[in-house]
Amino acid sequence: MNLKDWSDAWRLLGYIEGANDCDASTDGHDVIQEAVNALAEILGRNAPKGEKK
Repeated sequence: MNLKDWSDAWRLLGYIEGANDCDASTDGHDVIQEAVNALAEILGRNAPKGEKK
């Protein structure tokens, strides 16, 4: 994964998390948060050289 794709993925993940936090009353909130956390972990492990999030 190149730096631009990695950076874009983090940005989009932030949008998803922000939208999810805006409506915490939905039944899927915890499921979506778990998915966001799992994807963040994957992105953290696969950072381009010299980058750490």
